[in-house]
Amino acid sequence: MLRCNLHDTLVIRLRNEIRGRKVGMHVALDGHDVRSDGSAVGKNPPSLAAYRDTYTYRWNCTHEGVFHIGDAGNLGATENDTNLHGLFGALVVEPYGSRWTDPFTGKPIRDGLQADIHPPKKR
Repeated sequence: MLRCNLHDTLVIRLRNEIRGRKVGMHVALDGHDVRSDGSAVGKNPPSLAAYRDTYTYRWNCTHEGVFHIGDAGNLGATENDTNLHGLFGALVVEPYGSRWTDPFTGKPIRDGLQADIHPPKKR
């Protein structure tokens, strides 16, 4: 799970370690650049990483919410397809100015499955 604040630009560098497959990270955000789509669709430039290559994605987070991340380079639903083997996740976009702490230690964190969310105080 990835977390960011509203209006952040998230930069992700993906390195593909899946032999024989091109993979990508597609997030279900609106308004993203097709060069960061994590797919190879139509006349858009491919935004996939070949085996042992890297690809950098830039996502502008313009809406709060939880958004699915998946491999749009391999959209199948069989045992041989990458989505069924863990190439999926979520992006959580919190209110602008939010911060996160570890629920056990109280220390600031940047990501992870468990977090206490501290939205900014309203005036």
